[in-house]
Amino acid sequence: MRLILLASFLVPFFVNAQISIEKTLKYGQKIGTIYPSQHNTEEPDWAVNLKKTRYPKPGGEDYWSEVQRRKEIVAQTYPRKKAVHQEQRGGGWPIDSIPRTMTMFEGNTGGGGTPNDNNMAISNSGYLISVINSNLYFYDMANGGSLIYNHSLHFWSLSLGTINNKFDPKVIYDPKADKFIMVFLNGTGDISSRYIVCFSTSDDPMQPWNMYALPGNPFDDGSWSDYPALSINSEDLFLTINLLTPGQSWQLGFRESIIWQIDKQSGYDGDTALTSQIWSNIEDNGTNIRNLHPVRNARGQLDHMHHMYFLSNKNFAINADTIYLVKVSGGLINGAPSITIDRIHSSQDYFLTVDAPQPNGEELATNDSRVLGAIFEDDMIQFVQNCTDTATGHTAIYHGFIDVNSMTCSGNIISDSVWSIGYGNIAGVGIPVGSQESMITFEYTSETDFPGYAAIYYDGSGNYSPMKVLKEGESNINVLSSPLERWGDYSGIQRRYNDPCKVWCSGTYGKTGSGNGTWIAEVGVDTMCAQLPVSTDDLETQSTKVNAYPNPSMELITVELEIPTSGDYMISLYDLNGRKVKDLLNERLSTGTYSFQMNIGHLPQGIYNLEVVGTNDRSVYKVVNQ
Repeated sequence: MRLILLASFLVPFFVNAQISIEKTLKYGQKIGTIYPSQHNTEEPDWAVNLKKTRYPKPGGEDYWSEVQRRKEIVAQTYPRKKAVHQEQRGGGWPIDSIPRTMTMFEGNTGGGGTPNDNNMAISNSGYLISVINSNLYFYDMANGGSLIYNHSLHFWSLSLGTINNKFDPKVIYDPKADKFIMVFLNGTGDISSRYIVCFSTSDDPMQPWNMYALPGNPFDDGSWSDYPALSINSEDLFLTINLLTPGQSWQLGFRESIIWQIDKQSGYDGDTALTSQIWSNIEDNGTNIRNLHPVRNARGQLDHMHHMYFLSNKNFAINADTIYLVKVSGGLINGAPSITIDRIHSSQDYFLTVDAPQPNGEELATNDSRVLGAIFEDDMIQFVQNCTDTATGHTAIYHGFIDVNSMTCSGNIISDSVWSIGYGNIAGVGIPVGSQESMITFEYTSETDFPGYAAIYYDGSGNYSPMKVLKEGESNINVLSSPLERWGDYSGIQRRYNDPCKVWCSGTYGKTGSGNGTWIAEVGVDTMCAQLPVSTDDLETQSTKVNAYPNPSMELITVELEIPTSGDYMISLYDLNGRKVKDLLNERLSTGTYSFQMNIGHLPQGIYNLEVVGTNDRSVYKVVNQ
């Protein structure tokens, strides 16, 4: 494949931005409970949904004309070069480390609108929720991937008496609570706008959901809410949105980006109101920071995560190196939340993204260069955003890294010599704690390739795999009457928290007959993945030899140990989030071979780490409860 990698070095420079942030206590009111299992499938789903063809749209064509003017400057300065096939640069990966595809299928068909905005989440037990502009699908992946629910947001919320258009759904899985949270926008006017926040009562999405409404005009100042992004920590749900003023130009129409901090337990419990507060007036020297994006924990380890990071940048700058890091510390109920903001300068500039070509001569809009996905692991944040590769003139992915201790930032521009790529998202896939391995998924197109969906693996040490096509495009995207079509404002990706080395993802491709389609894929990332679920690979070099059989097992497992040195040994079982399940043995052992049995039948299905710690060595062995 044809990977171009522009690497850079750390720049140890940051400044604390001017802080005048305000917080306001607000309550979201419960508006009802939805029972998906009782929805009458014989009743027709009219899928009524009033849409605007372009979001965000604070001021008609002024927004687009200004952005396009800036894009033209970038395109003229760095003209698109004719595609030339060339050898990959930036790492020579063996063929078996290419991301491997597993389960793949077409998702949410019909009613997708434009742009085809994808988002998804999957539970540890295998329930998958896929959402796009105006509809949602539920799948049971543990039972052959059966589709158990597919309806529009209109039908979903019909019993609540919701009015106006419903769009921009986002969904997240909470591995600590083993439940889902979903939000979507209801209405676009300053009077009607509100956010609907949905809390599942089970990991099974067919069970009841508690439904709440947050005001889309929370300060009663004539604004409305748009473009949600969400994440969670151990206690709270965080929802970022943009406040816009209808009918004004993009310069004046954007009010600010705010953060809702919400006590998620009150939503799970079905309380009459959500306890929440808003962080507002988030600015740098008098200029409001635009399009804040929350940073998710790479492993879903939430037990000791009592803070939340958010990222932004100079979204519309022709080129810039500024990254904003916002941190909210403390739980809403059990702590005293505080907020800080730092302005960091990256060693690698990013550039306003140009638009992307299609074979029919039309182009796909790439919006701006806002942060689209971010993960946090062991004091390191990785993030992705749209960018322009100035060497080729193609749209590209900016893959950034922030060390939150040193406040340094670096970045790589991931680009292809033929494809224009954009709308990336990222998930962590490493097994050892602290691993920076990640999977980046994105959409691609070219003058000769229909719009498709692809992935690339990052090994945590500066190397990238070749790009892997997940779904080839079948046709051009041709939905609008203008020559500038919509690609999608975001895509979805999540690590399956109890199934390592794999991610589930959803993105857009050019579909025959309807212009665009949704593709859902399960993707493995490296040779370790290929050996699961019966791998005997250790996470660290071992001197104590460990073997277990049968593996996988539903009940008893026999463990054999070959002890090289006499001493004290502790044998413990951990889940894949690093939480200790049980100390099994604590004995002084002499050199020799031992065996013992353990019953794992009472544990949840999944993969566990059996850790053997001696005086001078530590060994880890994977066991599987099926």
